Amino acid sequence: MLWFFLVPLLRPCAGRFAQRHVSAMLGREGLVDNPVNHVLEILDRKQREETHRPGHDGAFAAVKTVRPRAAEARYFENALLDHFGSVTKKPGKWRQRYYVDDTVWAPGGPIFLYVGGEGPQGPPSSNLFMWNQAEKYGALMVALEHRFYGESRPVKDMTNEHLKFLSSAQALADVARFIDYFKDEYKVQYQAFTAKWITFGGSYPGALSAWFKLKYPSKVSGAIASSAPVFAVFDFYQYAEVTGFALQDPLIGGSPECTELLTYGVRDLVSIIDRGLLDNIPDPLKPCDDGADILNDELDRATYYSNIYGNFQGVVQYNLEGSTPVVEDVCLEVTKQYPDSLGALAAASALFFTSEGCVPSSFRKDYVDGLTKTEFSEAGCDLSCKSDRQWIYQSCNEFGYFQTTAIADSKYSPFDPFGQTLTIDTAGVAICEAAFNITGYTTPRADAVDLAANAFYGARHFDSDNVTFVNGDADPWHSLSIVNSSDPFYQAGGNLQSTASPEVDIVELHGTAHCRDMYAPGAFERFGIPDTADVQWAHAKIADDILRYLS
Repeated sequence: MLWFFLVPLLRPCAGRFAQRHVSAMLGREGLVDNPVNHVLEILDRKQREETHRPGHDGAFAAVKTVRPRAAEARYFENALLDHFGSVTKKPGKWRQRYYVDDTVWAPGGPIFLYVGGEGPQGPPSSNLFMWNQAEKYGALMVALEHRFYGESRPVKDMTNEHLKFLSSAQALADVARFIDYFKDEYKVQYQAFTAKWITFGGSYPGALSAWFKLKYPSKVSGAIASSAPVFAVFDFYQYAEVTGFALQDPLIGGSPECTELLTYGVRDLVSIIDRGLLDNIPDPLKPCDDGADILNDELDRATYYSNIYGNFQGVVQYNLEGSTPVVEDVCLEVTKQYPDSLGALAAASALFFTSEGCVPSSFRKDYVDGLTKTEFSEAGCDLSCKSDRQWIYQSCNEFGYFQTTAIADSKYSPFDPFGQTLTIDTAGVAICEAAFNITGYTTPRADAVDLAANAFYGARHFDSDNVTFVNGDADPWHSLSIVNSSDPFYQAGGNLQSTASPEVDIVELHGTAHCRDMYAPGAFERFGIPDTADVQWAHAKIADDILRYLS
């Protein structure tokens, strides 16, 4: 979305919205920025910059040059607007962007399909573990962009009337139709008709990868689903719980003292604001403008709290993935000898400042205004196309994923004191009503029992075969995925168990963050971050599964 899918996933992707995490990670230029899960973008953007970047310990490391991308954008001209519409009407057609990279392809090799998600899709990158495996098997690499994102636009604009064609089910049907087209179009050039296919994806695309094998089992031989939130929840309070869990994990530089001091700091900040003592707020926590609105407007106050919380979300979600600060930096700062816990919170927050110098606090100006724009980005925007309205629509309509801090009996979260304000009403309902100019909104589509997405896909009761779910236990999104029964968040979401069929492989890494397994071996070494034993083990497990799926 974050949400990275983020938060609403995958930014990303920050704050309670899925859109703020990447912005917090790469230098915040506004509340709404890039989509949540730009696995390709995190390293490739750094490599495109001419300057050197500091490693996680503050030392400067040279930027490694990757092999040039061989793939250019192509378009599937026969994509369907509505796969489930009336058979008596002539179906609408549109152009869907995709890439084909045959750099390492060998005749008879399989096809690895990178499933696009909640943002513009670029070509396959050598920074991916998928590329590493493609070299091993002589695979053809294909990447398919998700409808409504990037340059793949089935309709002329994003009015409410047209957004009804944006859904995960339509996207999965797009993938199925595309595979049929590709097998015929490239049956000679790449022997695509007889090749075995495996899907790859991380965050929301990870869920799509798994769901595609579930719904279209004969189309592909297997699926790799990294950090895949297959369980839809309207009120995603578990995100805050995992954030706190990670901040107290000594394996990645956290500690119980760190979360305790943050809890007291957040509590003291809330107390100051409740009493209207804005002058007592430390500089790194000062709201933008004069701050008066956070005293009088609940939505502005929620936006302010969400931005403070969002910085810590971004640190945890992308910990040790080439960006600073990391969890260890934050907790070292928090546990210094400050006069009070509010000073510790302020000092940690100061680590995130780039150029703003204040905390955005206007619900309308800093967030919603950008979501109400119904025009797509200009043609040719490529990887800079905006994605915010689209992903919020999917969140409001299907998945929720709205990150609150209103947690009953919180066990881990230091942000619980924000909970009286940062609720599902301010972090979810108000967003959906304001973004799409509607009233009376209550929840994503649901039946009498659960959200419709859970009924359609089975939630965390995943009944399929040849699917590999990979998660790091320090990634907040893993609490909505398929995890081991020993995981503290195995029962996240109430009584719904994270169960799976025997044909589903569960790979869980200790102390790793969002989509960490998706990167090629040694991808972060130039930033002073070597692959941990868990990452190496996960890569070996995924490689074994790929071999099994291709056998």
